Amino acid sequence: MSTATPDLSSLTAPDPWEHFGTVEATALLALRALMGSDYATDPDDDDLTAALAQAVVYLEGATGRIFAARSGSLSIDGTGTHRLFLPYPVVSVNQDAAGGVTEILIGTDTTALDEDTYEVNDGTGLPGRDPRDHPFIDLVAPSSGGSFVSRPPGFGGWRTWPEGIRNVHVTALWGYLDEDGATPLLARKALAGLTVRALTAWDDTDGLDDLHLGAVTSESTRDRSVTYGERAGGGGITTNRELDLLIARLRAPPRVRVPRPPGRRIASVRNALLGPVRGY
Repeated sequence: MSTATPDLSSLTAPDPWEHFGTVEATALLALRALMGSDYATDPDDDDLTAALAQAVVYLEGATGRIFAARSGSLSIDGTGTHRLFLPYPVVSVNQDAAGGVTEILIGTDTTALDEDTYEVNDGTGLPGRDPRDHPFIDLVAPSSGGSFVSRPPGFGGWRTWPEGIRNVHVTALWGYLDEDGATPLLARKALAGLTVRALTAWDDTDGLDDLHLGAVTSESTRDRSVTYGERAGGGGITTNRELDLLIARLRAPPRVRVPRPPGRRIASVRNALLGPVRGY
């Protein structure tokens, strides 16, 4: 099965501070509060925003998710089955009035699929059954005699997503957001911690040591015996236990790709009483 990566450049790009609110001034205050009292006034807003931008890139790369709403169209690989797997969660209208899937186009067709021909697994839920962990769109039969994009069922109708690379174009509001359509608290906490790290310059040896404060609790210079504390047990990309636990909790689950079964010969349209439904 093809697995072309969707092009995110077609989506709107939110400002980094939008992860903490809808107004920049209050959003930065919320960020400072999560970072701690030492950052209540220092650094200035420009330096803080620059560090936050680094933190956003870092968290998105480490988790494979986006934590602020981004609207636009993604071109997704058709699966050849009734289910289309999405690379990111779709924000539901219950989370945001502007949410949901607004248009689906197949290939070069300019006629959008009727809304009653598909169902979107969007919204939020508890771990294990959370639509944000398993976003997809299923093709379904129309509820009341409708057609599949002006193609009557049984005569070239779309019963499966046509297999291909970036051949299904889905316009929606995307993002891993909470029930209120905001960046989840755990993601905001992770961003606050990563912003603190981003504010530490490479040549600031004292600051770098502070980031690992508590990792080594004792050291013997003669026998070279070192005792590590809990902070050294992060075991993740930051080696900070608290941050690594947050990142692990927010990381997108692995995607299982199941290849299609081998094709079987079917009667041609010319010989068949009714032409086979299109499945490509």
